[in-house]
Amino acid sequence: MLKPIKKLLEANVLLIALSITILIAFLSIANLGEIAPKEVLINDKLNHTIAYFFLTWSWLYTFQKKKIPLKEIHVVIFCIFFGILMEFLQWTLTSYRTASFLDVLANSIGVLIAYVGVYFSPKKNQVF
Repeated sequence: MLKPIKKLLEANVLLIALSITILIAFLSIANLGEIAPKEVLINDKLNHTIAYFFLTWSWLYTFQKKKIPLKEIHVVIFCIFFGILMEFLQWTLTSYRTASFLDVLANSIGVLIAYVGVYFSPKKNQVF
């Protein structure tokens, strides 16, 4: 059962990473105040950390499986920059969202947790 799932994941790894990126971009700009449960908004920093963990992990996995010669640090820099960009867009494009240094910090923590998890994994430089 797990082998077919793993093959499906590997076959669609780029699509999954792109989908996570687009979902995070959408959720960063959307007006969630009216539709999100209050509990989701209370755990905002944890949500940021988890989202950016999966963003980083998905791109690290994508570059590994597609055998793209890119260092992990480039993925880390891209994901941190993406988080800063999303906060900047909230500040400039919306009237219902505000930019927050703490959100950038939570995003960066999620990125670094994913990076450290991959870097110190028993199978060096291997996401799985």
